[in-house]
Amino acid sequence: MHEAMETDNLDNIQEDELWMYERASQSRSDLMTDVFGDVEPTVQRELKLTVANSYAGMVDHFAHADTTGLLIDYKFGFNKVDDPDTNIQFQDYTLKLFDRMPELDKIVVAMIAPRRDEVSRHTYTRADVVTIRNRTTMVQKRAGTGQRKASTNCQYCSHTGTCPEAYSKFAAAKHQGDLLPVVKPEWDLSKPMDLQKALDLRPLVKKFLSDWDKAVSESARQLLGEGYEVGDYYLQQRAGRKKVVDLDAVKQEALHRGISEEQWQKCMSVSMTNLGNLIKDTAPRGKKTKHMTEFLEGCGAAIEVGPSTEVVTKRK
Repeated sequence: MHEAMETDNLDNIQEDELWMYERASQSRSDLMTDVFGDVEPTVQRELKLTVANSYAGMVDHFAHADTTGLLIDYKFGFNKVDDPDTNIQFQDYTLKLFDRMPELDKIVVAMIAPRRDEVSRHTYTRADVVTIRNRTTMVQKRAGTGQRKASTNCQYCSHTGTCPEAYSKFAAAKHQGDLLPVVKPEWDLSKPMDLQKALDLRPLVKKFLSDWDKAVSESARQLLGEGYEVGDYYLQQRAGRKKVVDLDAVKQEALHRGISEEQWQKCMSVSMTNLGNLIKDTAPRGKKTKHMTEFLEGCGAAIEVGPSTEVVTKRK
């Protein structure tokens, strides 16, 4: 996809990827028009950045005219990526471009993520250079130095996948989602220390899989809805959920069809969660718990409490 965006040559992309190219191209065109208007900027694609003649990154798309620059980065994955106003990679590229082109007063940094249908942007001015230089310098100095605390800097270290400290502290890292596909710990869940690590990681894994599942479903509905063939998958209409809006009318029809009064009562159920929330909403200020307790006591045997269960909880 990056090659297609650089060259506009579609020979090497699959038919089912064409929509991503078209969406990214349109977003790029919109950004160019919004930033430069009728001015024809100088455009560089796959711009290599260097520091002391050494490779220091590559910008997918960079355009500039007069004192304004536009940096565009394409993200074709499903995972959420930090927005341009906080993304350390974008800030590092922005700093290098300011250093490289002293005539620029501002650089608009944009990220295009077709699969997520997102286009985010942030404008940096030359006044921001000191701040982002301090931040990127700190990260570069700490990255790969063997620091004994896992953090966002782990994403810049080549030992992330084998570092025991990254495993043990993984759940505390700010950008865990970015590291998840890389870190694949082999833990023995019969050992308390390994089990603790797995429990710390569990909420992240659940969220990652939930977000991933949602992204896959949204993309599938979009592509299938646009007529693309996706293997043996297809869109199937699912009937909407039924909701009773006239309880008395439904009851009379059910009794008419042979349902007994006792059977009808067994069909009736009340959500204690919803009812409890309503009861608490009627409580005097600061007395919600007491109000709910008194309600339950007043109901007596009318409310049956099921057996308790054990859940794994972490101490605060």
